[in-house]
Amino acid sequence: MNVQIKVKAGVFNIRDLRAELLAFAYLAQESQEACFLLVLIDSRVSDRRLFEEVSLFESIIATHIRGRIYVAKGDRFGRLEGLPSFIPRELVQRELENYRPVELRRSAGVGKFNVQNILLLNWLNGLGPQTIKSLGEEAGTSYPTTAAAINTLEAQGMLNVEKDRSVSLRYFPTEQWRKWIANGFTHRKSARFIDRSTQPRPPSSLIKRLQRLNRDDIAISGIEGAREHYPDLDLSGALRLDLVLHGSHKSDLSFVQKLDPALQLADNPYQQADLVIHFLDRPATHFERYGELLIADPLECLADLYDLKLDQQADQMLHFLTEKKKRVGRA
Repeated sequence: MNVQIKVKAGVFNIRDLRAELLAFAYLAQESQEACFLLVLIDSRVSDRRLFEEVSLFESIIATHIRGRIYVAKGDRFGRLEGLPSFIPRELVQRELENYRPVELRRSAGVGKFNVQNILLLNWLNGLGPQTIKSLGEEAGTSYPTTAAAINTLEAQGMLNVEKDRSVSLRYFPTEQWRKWIANGFTHRKSARFIDRSTQPRPPSSLIKRLQRLNRDDIAISGIEGAREHYPDLDLSGALRLDLVLHGSHKSDLSFVQKLDPALQLADNPYQQADLVIHFLDRPATHFERYGELLIADPLECLADLYDLKLDQQADQMLHFLTEKKKRVGRA
């Protein structure tokens, strides 16, 4: 099967989409036995608009080209939608893997930070050793980046290294938690929203609206999320709602208007926000289901507590988590 695949990020409007389809039409004219697949990564074009544009495109192109050009949507974590059944998914996945190192760049230190967080979360959950490959798959990092992060921890004597070179955290000094979590999450990109009405909705109301969206890529963090991980959290109410979105800072945030049309993106990063969305740029979310709520991992929630200057409550939650880990280890 002769299938030519192009992976493209940054297609955010119809003009760009039409340009890509036209380029494929020229290729299809020259190679009349090949099929062509355009995979849009993190595109902001809605499914409905995409369907309409592809249908319009097919209605105006030559008959011998029609039916040989396809469009699918994907993301940087390898998820695919709209892939034609006759095109092997494995073939497209390989193209996505080859695409990531070139097109997807994170700010310095994010990859190493992701690896360390995956190790710490697995340690908290009592999971066994992991290979460098599996850690990289969860963190979304290349082999060299994953190995470098592991070597740093190994040099500090913090890792158990098995004969097959799989690794796990040996311990995690509590005194280093605050520095790692509070400072490390400076790599995390966020979007802050201000309620421009005179009567902002409470976080509980926004959460109910979020639940109605039925999204599995958005989890609750901050104070509301921390309460699920640490039920004894000594706080009444919430200063704001924190959410974690599985994606990058280029992800579509139009869903915010469904939570409350009065919420507007803040220009001042230091202004008090009513809603903060943090972007989780790694394949493994570690989101957890607590009843009807989808909750971000405890490290995300802790980072939000420190960001809110709730250091005492964050330290209490740290103590709770370490004691819980000790109990799990003895069980």
